[in-house]
Amino acid sequence: MGNLFAVFIWIVAIYTSFKVTKRAYQIIENLPKDIVDSYRISLLFENIDNKNHYPECKVVGEKDKFMFLLRRNGTQMFFTLWSNPSTILNKKYELDRKYRRDHIELTGYGFMETSKRKSWHNITKTDFDNRLQRLIEITQTENPDSEKSSH
Repeated sequence: MGNLFAVFIWIVAIYTSFKVTKRAYQIIENLPKDIVDSYRISLLFENIDNKNHYPECKVVGEKDKFMFLLRRNGTQMFFTLWSNPSTILNKKYELDRKYRRDHIELTGYGFMETSKRKSWHNITKTDFDNRLQRLIEITQTENPDSEKSSH
């Protein structure tokens, strides 16, 4: 009986890892190929649990040595520019209020834009570049001490 339970847990872990990887891969699949190539968008695997080696899958890309992260959750897409926000986290409330209309907030990774997932289905390279450039400008304006990300 104990072995059956262990096998069940193992199957659940594999299924969960597959779903996480599939969801991340679908983000890349839905983006036009020229965006994926231009910004070197790829999957990054990290272990979130060293004991059991469950992978976490992130969709990352790069522009001018600024790294960004793409995530989805249900109907939302999260577009985050990695930076070092530790110097401005004490102004989080003020910055979140300032950029609320643009759906941009400060997170532990850096500035993040939230949008509906449907708006990413037909995104063009120009739209993608405009979103990324907006996050870079906000980061440079609000956090000039931030080093370019080397994650």
